Amino acid sequence: MRGRLDRGAAGRGTAGGARSGASWSVFINNGREPTDLDAVSWARQLQEAGCGEILVTSIDMEGTRRGFDIGLAVAVQAATTRPVIVSGGYGSPAHFDALFRRVIPSGVAVAGALHYKTSTVQDLNAAMAAALSGIGQ
Repeated sequence: MRGRLDRGAAGRGTAGGARSGASWSVFINNGREPTDLDAVSWARQLQEAGCGEILVTSIDMEGTRRGFDIGLAVAVQAATTRPVIVSGGYGSPAHFDALFRRVIPSGVAVAGALHYKTSTVQDLNAAMAAALSGIGQ
């Protein structure tokens, strides 16, 4: 199956990636259908197509609350100059620490923490600020 350019109204490109050996494969249809696309190559294609930002969701980590797929975030951010939003896997403030030590994305999606009321917006903001203040110390 071939992937398709998935651009939102604001020019957001999306790529749901799942680990496939040493790389990540793009999935569509809410992570249910694999494509023959490499997630990092897809991020480059999204940039070339004019997307203003790239939302990267780790299919492997989504809903697990075990942390972000840092390798995927690092690889996509290194491959593009567009803002990158990391999604999938947030479960605790320690996950911000681990992510921000390796990569500083433009945004982080943490919807599950709010939907299931395990954190408040204020708690999340404080945790991100604390993680960012600890960088380089």
